[in-house]
Amino acid sequence: MYRRETQAGGLIFSPNSANKNNLFERGEPVSLTFTAWGDIPADTTGFTYELRDYADARVYNGTVTFESGKKEYVVPLGVVPPGFYEARAFFTGSGGAISARSCIKASGSMPAGMGTFAVMPTTVEENKQRMQKIGQDAILGFMSPPYLQPEYVGTMWDVDGARWGNAEKDRPVRQDGDTAPWAKEAMKQAPRPKYDLRILNFMANHSSDTPKWAAKGDGYPGFDWGDYLLFVRDRVRVQKQQYPHMNPRVYDAAWEIEMNMEHIKNAKPLHTFENITETYRRAREVILAEDPGAIIIGPCTPGLSPVSWYRRLFETGFLSTVDALSIHPYHQPPPESANIPEHLRAIRELARRYTGKDLPVYSTELGYRGISGSTHKYRELARFQTRSSLILMGEGVRVHLPFYGYDFPGEPGMGYSFNLDPKLGFGPEKLAPKPGLPALAVLSKELLNAKPVRDLRFFGRNIWGYLFSREGAPVLVLWTTEDELPFQLPAGDVTSVDVISMMGTTTKVPVQNGMAPIALGLSPVYISGVDKDIYGAAVTIAASGGMIAAAPGETVRVGVVTGGPGVAAARGWGVAASVDRAQSNALVIAVPPDAKPTAFPVAFTASPGGTAGVRWVVVQEIVLVLGLRSAMEGGKPGLSLTVKNNSTAPQSFSAAILRSGAWKTPLNADMKSGSTSTFFIDAGIGTGVDPAKPVEVSVKVAAGRNETVMKQKLYVLAANRRGAAPDPYATATIRGAGSSGKTDSAAIAFGWDDGNLYINVDVADDVQAEPDEAALLWQADSIQVAVDLEPDADAAYNPLVGQIGKKNCEIGFALIKGKPAVYRYISFDPKTMPTGDMTARFAAIAIVRNEDTRTTSYRIAIPAKELGIDAFTAGKELGIALLVNDADGAGTHRTGLELFDGIMNGKDPSLFGRVTLK
Repeated sequence: MYRRETQAGGLIFSPNSANKNNLFERGEPVSLTFTAWGDIPADTTGFTYELRDYADARVYNGTVTFESGKKEYVVPLGVVPPGFYEARAFFTGSGGAISARSCIKASGSMPAGMGTFAVMPTTVEENKQRMQKIGQDAILGFMSPPYLQPEYVGTMWDVDGARWGNAEKDRPVRQDGDTAPWAKEAMKQAPRPKYDLRILNFMANHSSDTPKWAAKGDGYPGFDWGDYLLFVRDRVRVQKQQYPHMNPRVYDAAWEIEMNMEHIKNAKPLHTFENITETYRRAREVILAEDPGAIIIGPCTPGLSPVSWYRRLFETGFLSTVDALSIHPYHQPPPESANIPEHLRAIRELARRYTGKDLPVYSTELGYRGISGSTHKYRELARFQTRSSLILMGEGVRVHLPFYGYDFPGEPGMGYSFNLDPKLGFGPEKLAPKPGLPALAVLSKELLNAKPVRDLRFFGRNIWGYLFSREGAPVLVLWTTEDELPFQLPAGDVTSVDVISMMGTTTKVPVQNGMAPIALGLSPVYISGVDKDIYGAAVTIAASGGMIAAAPGETVRVGVVTGGPGVAAARGWGVAASVDRAQSNALVIAVPPDAKPTAFPVAFTASPGGTAGVRWVVVQEIVLVLGLRSAMEGGKPGLSLTVKNNSTAPQSFSAAILRSGAWKTPLNADMKSGSTSTFFIDAGIGTGVDPAKPVEVSVKVAAGRNETVMKQKLYVLAANRRGAAPDPYATATIRGAGSSGKTDSAAIAFGWDDGNLYINVDVADDVQAEPDEAALLWQADSIQVAVDLEPDADAAYNPLVGQIGKKNCEIGFALIKGKPAVYRYISFDPKTMPTGDMTARFAAIAIVRNEDTRTTSYRIAIPAKELGIDAFTAGKELGIALLVNDADGAGTHRTGLELFDGIMNGKDPSLFGRVTLK
């Protein structure tokens, strides 16, 4: 839990909605109640209030004067546009403002001083009718209890965990094998509404779900199969009664199965790949006997597991036990850097090799931790939530269920709504939305019944998007992974397009010469009304053969196979298109010299018969940037830039770096046609840079009228060679709130020699709490170090060979009963660098606690062979992350100080920093 300031008096904020979630339907009048409570300052005469929207713009404000004896004050707003709204209020007196901070009373996970509500983009009745019409063709759901009222949000699917321990606390009495009494009672309930769709998950792999009377120890399976499968049978009977409208019904035999694997040891009993297959095989037999035609999904992995993991599972015959794959694709945000499309395509292709067919994929849980310390990042969270959902839907998952409906104990930032229960209990009486909730409602409104066509990754370096088909009409979704940028969208032969914001506001954008000017940003926009002839699901945009690469100023000739004499007519948007009658009626496409890297459509009509077709021209960068990374040269921090002359002629180009608000140009160079070169760019920064923090820089590569702007994190952290002069960047200090609330700090120094990477960490911590065992050392005072040997490798795994491509390891160090302990959590080569307790393999470490100075000193030497290499060499750059865990004993909440990201809030090497061996 995080801490907040206490309040002695203030205002209780309460939107007057018809539900307990602070949600309003579109068009429903909105009014707000402010109720005075506690000790109000004596000279208070009233209060001012303001409402801010998702863009953090003030959209409503006013002043209320207190009346004698009156506690409640209602502020009518009337009809409010769809979206998210955040309220704050400030006491006023005769001389003006009294309170500098908002006086709204905080409760539960809601940040102090604010309250929220949302206006949905649709009405409840509209959603009910739409959901009943779509039925099981719907893609979107919610991994949450029904507190969010799917009728307001417009989501259909959810998940119910079939918990054996809850249903059968005592051994049930089944007469002659009949249904258990608890199941008979449940079957008396009325069936669920037809727009309610549920996936039923069994949890055989978690011993915590096994009732005490059935438990048989820690071994697999930990119970008697006969007892468990009777429960499965009865729970399927309940599911059939409650969801008779579902055909077929969907079941999963386990829950986050990889959490039981040997390399994680997060739950018991420990499973082998053969165990997983047997669990699904046994459950499948019982489920299909009771519910013929049901769909069994699995293996319900708790993250983007490497393809090699799936291969080992599939080799046991697992795919014969399921009809579809299920995943929980957890990853460190932003979602674009997690390679989700590549991951999904890789495991689908692997499954196709084993089965000869395409298996659907169900994403039954995915969420993000939206709080850092005491800071809620709910706007950023909404963007991540929406974009990850769009990526999964665009990649064709059968069902996607975001997680979780509201904040809950231990993870106060995970929810789509704030939990207003002071103890953050489950089943709260009152919720308040975060902006991700109306964003999900807009996504549902626009795409609930849409079908994905393809990705739209060719519009620019930082532009992401997907093309969907909704009732035969194209719908585009676009966003950028960096700052807002102007974009010219090829719209075709239409006069305008509708651009719907992430909050549901519609703007009609006029189209000139087939192009629509659209401002793209980190928040996705939905675009409808584009020309169906160039974006329709049947056009060649859906095939790789429809894409033509060209450079600015280039003219390309394209032969078109039409089944007839050739092309009769052609038209381009953003490029000039014509027909060469003398050369088999080929398409001739001329790209303007000032064209920016993007894509343009060319429509043609073939003869005879007037058959229509579309080809897309992808305009590449003149000087193509192949790589940009932090680097050191002559002791100076900078960037290594690798570029290719992508044109047919020699090119002059420049590289500029943004410093102090102005562009400086340290590099001008000439390149031969088709050549590739690497250049160093001096960042122009001094020794005052904090090595613990990356320096955010912008780089602009310009050739002619063509410019490419990129952002890059520059890392200056160095490891000092043993015996060499001290390097100014080899020591870093990190600080933050410890478990007790007091400020902790850690001084970190790096060194190296041929055989070892040395890390010295001195932690200032008021209380030393030792872990109980090495496997769980992260739960108490300890450090975790993650090292990536190839930080420039983009993919987390290579889908072509199904092997982990990122060569990273993660190792933890702690004192246990006064002695050093070492545990390896992650290894890219478990055969030579096994996971588990590694204390005996790490003899050259020392961990000492000094109670007089309240410091814990770690002196660590990590042998090169324990990271997967023979020796270290000067100039080698390593990906690095270090986490100092802090827990001050019973009743305290674990916290952590981080040197770079990628450990604490999700394992993600792409978020590591860099350390250079000097």
